[in-house]
Amino acid sequence: MKQKILNNWVLKILSIVVAVLVWMAITNTNDPVQTKVISGIPIQLTHEEVLTNQDKMYEMDTSSYASITISGRRSIISNLEAEDFTATAPLTELSIVNAVPVYVTLNNTNLRSEVSITKRTENIRLDIEDIISKEYTISVQYKGEVDESYVIEGTKLAGEKVTIKAPTSVHDSISKVVITVDVEGAKENITDKYALELYTSSDRKITQREHVEFSVSKLKATTTILKKKLVDLEFSVAGEPADGYKYTDIQKERKQITLVGKENLIDSITKIVIPASVLNIEGRSENLETTVNMENYIPAGTKIGSEAEKQVKVTVFIVEETVLTFKMNPETDIKMSNIPKGYAAKITDTSEMTVLIRGLDIAVGELDEVSALNPTVDLTNAKKGENELPVHFTLPEGVEQIGTVKVKVKLVEEQEDTKETE
Repeated sequence: MKQKILNNWVLKILSIVVAVLVWMAITNTNDPVQTKVISGIPIQLTHEEVLTNQDKMYEMDTSSYASITISGRRSIISNLEAEDFTATAPLTELSIVNAVPVYVTLNNTNLRSEVSITKRTENIRLDIEDIISKEYTISVQYKGEVDESYVIEGTKLAGEKVTIKAPTSVHDSISKVVITVDVEGAKENITDKYALELYTSSDRKITQREHVEFSVSKLKATTTILKKKLVDLEFSVAGEPADGYKYTDIQKERKQITLVGKENLIDSITKIVIPASVLNIEGRSENLETTVNMENYIPAGTKIGSEAEKQVKVTVFIVEETVLTFKMNPETDIKMSNIPKGYAAKITDTSEMTVLIRGLDIAVGELDEVSALNPTVDLTNAKKGENELPVHFTLPEGVEQIGTVKVKVKLVEEQEDTKETE
């Protein structure tokens, strides 16, 4: 009987199967098969040269992490976390809609037969842009203020343009490319190398530098700082106005202008003299109004501080004079002065004389009679006998005598004068 049992292979196999089933039943009871969701597995893009070789760049438009559902015995999968898996997305399999399949594998090869990945993130979508090169003109902006006695003349760049290689979206946002020069408190030229900065049309600085390449990383520039100074303007006139008219004043739109130049030159300049020929009033009977271009008269090596100061309006006032006529009795109205010692003087003219004066209304307005003119004959150089001497008048400023008035004066020794009297 025993021999029959030993030689019965069917019974042997059946025994083994039963034993396995019993073992599995026991195992499933103590270590059952479970499922588990694992998230946050970083997705690694591979074969990036597929895009970079075509001057393209990409960005993931969804989460760059994969999620999976795994199944396996509890004792195995309960300890598995995101770092135990690798998720890859090969760009060689990029679709026409810019989607890339995601593959997830368990890092521990010994456990791969124990763990099944039943569900995973299937693909990830990319935003793909062309990377192109464009040329931009470089401009300069200044930070701070120079010393109050100085101005910025300008900045000379080692190069005026730069080529930027960047995604099209970056180019679309670039409004200007600048260097920023710090001039706070500056009194002399500044030379340095400056990083290039990108700005949008709303003057917002673009900090995105990934996939952005410049043809030059830094640019050398020299900023020229000049001294400024307020200098006086000096005007004069040439010629005489028409007869009966008088030049009274010059009215200037500006009394000073700002000159800019090198310090040693600016310090030596005190005023700007405008030639009298610029304001020629010869024969004029009305005001002269003109605009003087100051750039024609400033010293070489300087320039004017602002556009508004380059043209200065000037008015030369010319007014008509008033002529007054006074009648004068020589014997009673004319005084004599400086009669030589030992002599007596007598005005021998008896006929009425006419005195003409002219001047501005405001100047002649108070002259109402000849006594206000204080007519006087000076006998300092008179000689014995008959003399014809000029009559001098005391006139207000701006009033002048027309023509000359002379009077006859007889100078005699006092003894002779006495004898004649006897």
